[in-house]
Amino acid sequence: MDAIELLKHDHRMVEQLFRDYHAAASRTQRRAVVELTIRELSKHAALEEMMFYPLARKVLPDGAEKIDEHLGEHMAVKKLLLALDRLPAGDEREADLMAQLKREIDEHIREEEGETMPALRARVSQEKLDELGRGGCGPARSSAR
Repeated sequence: MDAIELLKHDHRMVEQLFRDYHAAASRTQRRAVVELTIRELSKHAALEEMMFYPLARKVLPDGAEKIDEHLGEHMAVKKLLLALDRLPAGDEREADLMAQLKREIDEHIREEEGETMPALRARVSQEKLDELGRGGCGPARSSAR
């Protein structure tokens, strides 16, 4: 899988975590999903920032602007992850924070998959995308499930 497909795979995994959260039957199960979501989104964001975004910034005509926008989204997500991480188990604010996080992530995925990834695929060789994919651009898939 190339880097774009790996990142999309991570996006699907994160979307599944939100479904798992809503399907969880107990506070303990929901908290476990929250903790996994925090861990996986943190890893995913770090890899996007280290491997994917520098390439996009370099090769896309509006790369700097687009990536600055994505980094702003990452900051909003990181603040929500920190707030979730600091909540005591069973805190009533958890569901609201998870709903906010889901909205942020859904919008981020729409923008990346609808604009940034297709533009990058059009400007970067398949060989380079494969190389990035082999380099681990998408680790969330390795530790979840």
